[in-house]
Amino acid sequence: MKKSMIAALSLGLLCSFGTLQAKDFDQAKRPVARQTAHAAQGSGESGKGMVRSDRSIGMKESLGLSDSQQSRIEAMGKRQFQQTLPQRQEILRLQKALVLESLKGNSDRKKLAMLSEMIGKQHAKLAYQESRNLKEFASLLSRSQIVRLLNMGEKQADTLPGSGRG
Repeated sequence: MKKSMIAALSLGLLCSFGTLQAKDFDQAKRPVARQTAHAAQGSGESGKGMVRSDRSIGMKESLGLSDSQQSRIEAMGKRQFQQTLPQRQEILRLQKALVLESLKGNSDRKKLAMLSEMIGKQHAKLAYQESRNLKEFASLLSRSQIVRLLNMGEKQADTLPGSGRG
């Protein structure tokens, strides 16, 4: 059961490769020094698209995607990223509020509980949306490509800490 859960989560991560194509909404908030370091790693403006291209090519080769499938998946990934962006931003806002409240000398337990519950609800909404996105992603694949994708997810899950094989 635990292995299948990890495989499903890994599969979701594999399928979310399209989100790397969209501009990182948090990048504008980063301090200049962190942006420079990020750019030096090939992920910033100077290396724009580098990570996405490598991952897209790897996914295309691993699953044997046609050019048509590849372009539809990339467009879908961008759209899905934009759809989930408000939920991700809300989670970050709530987490920041939770941290600030937690660091107060006399934290309000009710407020902490409320913020924690709100974060959980946002995570649940995000998980539901990602499930729908995964279903849409799978609709673009053939049965054999889905099987390869599941196998990739299981292999990735096997390398995670606590899997017994990593």
